[in-house]
Amino acid sequence: MTTFNPFEKEIRELEFSDLETLKENKIPEGVYIEYKSDLPDKKKIANSIASFANMYGGWYIIGIKTDDDNVPNDFPGFKLSKHPNPKETIRNIAVSHINPFPLFDSKLIKVDDKRVILAVLVHESLEPPHITKDGRIYRRNGEGGDPVAENDRYAIDRLYDKSKRFKEIVEDFCQNKIVIPEAQSQQGWLEIYLMTYPLGKLSIDNFFMKEYIDSVKSLLDRQSTIPPLKELYLFSWENLPRGDIDRLLRFLVDDLDIRWATDAKILIFDFYKTICIFKDENSVEIKIDAKKEKATLKISDGRTHDLKVKEENGKLNIYKEFFFDGTGNIPFNNVATSSNSIIFRQTTPDNLVYLTPTFEFYMNGNAKVIIPFQYIDFWDLPQFYEGSENLKLLREALDEEVTFFRVIDGFNLFLHFFILLTKYYELLKREEWNEKLIIKYRLENCWRSILFFDSKTFTEHIEKYGIPVSQKDVIVIPDTLSGDNWFIKSFDYIIEPDALTDFVSIAMSLGFHLGSFVRAIAKDLVQYSKKSQEFRESESDIL
Repeated sequence: MTTFNPFEKEIRELEFSDLETLKENKIPEGVYIEYKSDLPDKKKIANSIASFANMYGGWYIIGIKTDDDNVPNDFPGFKLSKHPNPKETIRNIAVSHINPFPLFDSKLIKVDDKRVILAVLVHESLEPPHITKDGRIYRRNGEGGDPVAENDRYAIDRLYDKSKRFKEIVEDFCQNKIVIPEAQSQQGWLEIYLMTYPLGKLSIDNFFMKEYIDSVKSLLDRQSTIPPLKELYLFSWENLPRGDIDRLLRFLVDDLDIRWATDAKILIFDFYKTICIFKDENSVEIKIDAKKEKATLKISDGRTHDLKVKEENGKLNIYKEFFFDGTGNIPFNNVATSSNSIIFRQTTPDNLVYLTPTFEFYMNGNAKVIIPFQYIDFWDLPQFYEGSENLKLLREALDEEVTFFRVIDGFNLFLHFFILLTKYYELLKREEWNEKLIIKYRLENCWRSILFFDSKTFTEHIEKYGIPVSQKDVIVIPDTLSGDNWFIKSFDYIIEPDALTDFVSIAMSLGFHLGSFVRAIAKDLVQYSKKSQEFRESESDIL
């Protein structure tokens, strides 16, 4: 399923000269493309974007004139003085006029110092129908987006069937089909499901050739440096005051120690540019600057914090400064194939039947990753953790109840998570993949598990909140009760802060507070990574 692309390059790479392709190849308006000489009214823009999302996706290009056959004949653009923020205008229209919000990318192409052309690439939706503000469902029909009449049950049913079909494909891929031996009945693990989107766009040549398999194994085995992350996703501006309110409140309480915020009132005003949280005499104000690059957070006690603003997938997302990096590798010494995948495992002849770290890579670029939890046994303490004061304090806190719980090595899980995602990114990068990813996480056998980080912050967390223990046996992220069945993210999310945000969700699902987790990672991950590497090298020297 590939969205029509007349340019043979990504939208972010488009330049003014590329538009001549439309004229030279006489590409008219139709099911996959629509031209406008200037921005029409909000209703028409929303109708067109919704119609593309409901059908096969397509291009909505503003600033192009056409002839009588609706073929481009001139590229004058439109004046920025008349429409000073066209990308923001399109985004705001989509947010306020289309439900659910459709997925699209946009690029502003310079004509001269005063005029520009706006190209909008609307992706075929996984979740049609997208309904406009007037309650209608639009779909492409020849040279425009025509409303589907309310009594046209066939057309409407087709859209719902399309949504259902996509969901079935994704859910089938994300099925838990793991069988473990009785000896591992208490073993827990993390599953990561990764799908290239649009579905069916990627097919890797020579996938089962020995040379290709060897190249993948070599890439997986070599040492990796986790890309440095300098910022952490907090919330989406458009998702307030509803969807992301919990994220915002956790940040205020856990990171800024604003306890009164939990039952405060929230107002959004100044044309959606300012958020105010207040209770009695206390208040917090968050205001976005005119360039939509920075948000300033002011607290009534005099404190201020600068937050970063990024426009992503048509939304304004808010980030906080954060930094960590690390290195490591996970060698795979067992390789097998299925009818459409290559399966890499970290195992030995003695434990072939057991659940071990597994990376299954598919011909279409999809992947399934299994990371078994590494447990810390208090009765047979690993040499690596001998002398750990934080582990000693956890043992004392558990007291006689210690036998009822399983302690997961949090830093080990975190490094496995990031290293394997980084490897996946490198594999798709070789195939020049730059589209989206569908992502889902599943944690199994988690009941009575404690996610432990060898960090003073973890000890402080216990002293303040008690021991974080998972009360659930199976955890799915995102939670379908929240309305999402999976995440759809940009390919580059793996090497950006969004991936850290996903692991924060995993840590929180196991009972660990957001603020405590971030501080533990920031302070102690690099030290853990270095110590782990030194320990492996010393073991190798002994052998």
